[in-house]
Amino acid sequence: MFQLSEATRAIIERNTGVTMGELVRADDVDQIVIVESKINAPLFFFEGYDAGRIGRGNPLLARKKYKTIDEVHRRIDAIIKEQ
Repeated sequence: MFQLSEATRAIIERNTGVTMGELVRADDVDQIVIVESKINAPLFFFEGYDAGRIGRGNPLLARKKYKTIDEVHRRIDAIIKEQ
């Protein structure tokens, strides 16, 4: 189970104007009402396609900043063969 830090709880309570206990006990509809009252606009869920929100994988892997487990195994095998 996940726990929020006290700083995160304080930020959520400050931004929503609702205590975490009230927010946790609220059902989905009540949470939507809370958000709508905070932003003064109806809440909607975008159902269309947005190319900017499509995941493109881990950029650190693409730049070779991280090694995949296969690369680690290949390197270990190479080290063993050198000995």
